[in-house]
Amino acid sequence: MTDISHMSQMSLIFRYVRKSRDGTHVVKEDFAKFQDAHSSISDVDSPKECEGCCFTYEPSLTGEVLGKIVLNEINSMGLLQAKCVGIGTDGCSVMISEACGAVQEIRKKAVNAVRCPCFSHALNLSLSMSSSIKEVRHFMGGIVEATSFFTSSSKRNAVLQHVLKGQLSGLCETRMRRATQ
Repeated sequence: MTDISHMSQMSLIFRYVRKSRDGTHVVKEDFAKFQDAHSSISDVDSPKECEGCCFTYEPSLTGEVLGKIVLNEINSMGLLQAKCVGIGTDGCSVMISEACGAVQEIRKKAVNAVRCPCFSHALNLSLSMSSSIKEVRHFMGGIVEATSFFTSSSKRNAVLQHVLKGQLSGLCETRMRRATQ
């Protein structure tokens, strides 16, 4: 996804099962990082030689390249690819193509992994579609107004910090679509 910073970023999020202190198993999900996909291409795809005299390099984010970027990140974090059992992506063809998608590239190393739809995309689509409902637009607008009210004043923000023991953060314009007009 190209965002407001004009970079093609992938978000890497890991979901895993962990045994809690009381012996029950708990599903955890942790954000690992935003990965600039174009800056990572050189790690997995080298420039092609052109007529023996020069190098041309047109960065292309193919499914194979995206899959290799994910595998490189998994390796760099010291995680075992063989323990990967799921791959969450959106439904675009570069990710899920049976012939050359990122999921297929990842499954070459993580053979037990199955593709799972990414629920953040479903949430974003739901929010986008619900923005046609006047009441939803007004509700979302109210959230934006309330956040702006507190964050635009250091005194109000200090009171909120004291009462809530935390701060409000605004909508992430690069990740979620806001339609409050």
